[in-house]
Amino acid sequence: MYYTFFGIIFLIVGLIFGFKWPKRSWTWGLWIFSPLIVLLGLSVLFAGNITAFLKNDLPIVLVGLLTACIGSFIGARLKKGRMQT
Repeated sequence: MYYTFFGIIFLIVGLIFGFKWPKRSWTWGLWIFSPLIVLLGLSVLFAGNITAFLKNDLPIVLVGLLTACIGSFIGARLKKGRMQT
């Protein structure tokens, strides 16, 4: 449930960015997710609990990153498809 909600939010935001600016395509997913990656990196660096990060937080990070990239890629494809017809 938690992963699904998190993934849907990033998918929708990625769709919006990809549809609005289709030239950047899937890289918008990286830009959307980059603040969270930086914060998680700093958290692991200063807390030093890498095993808890790998066990609990890494799957959430991967779901969010993949859905943001896929959403922006699909949004760009939708925009390009509408422009051609």
